[in-house]
Amino acid sequence: MGREHVGMSLYRLLELCAVLNVNLAILNLLPIPPLDGGKILMGALERMCAPTRRLELPSALAGWVALIGLMLYATALDISRIAHTMAA
Repeated sequence: MGREHVGMSLYRLLELCAVLNVNLAILNLLPIPPLDGGKILMGALERMCAPTRRLELPSALAGWVALIGLMLYATALDISRIAHTMAA
């Protein structure tokens, strides 16, 4: 789809790169512990209340499990969509 959108235009290629970078930056700032937004949130919570430091590892593990689960779910959806288009 990217190739169809860009075609032979340098401007459209730069536009696509900019949109992808902004989307990645926004997603990276989500307050999920393994991401940068989660680290910012945990740092802020630690400054407000010191005992939250013991929650850092369990929340990071839960965040990793959630991210891996989301990636597996998205991959399964993509594979099933490809299988259905090939079968039709």
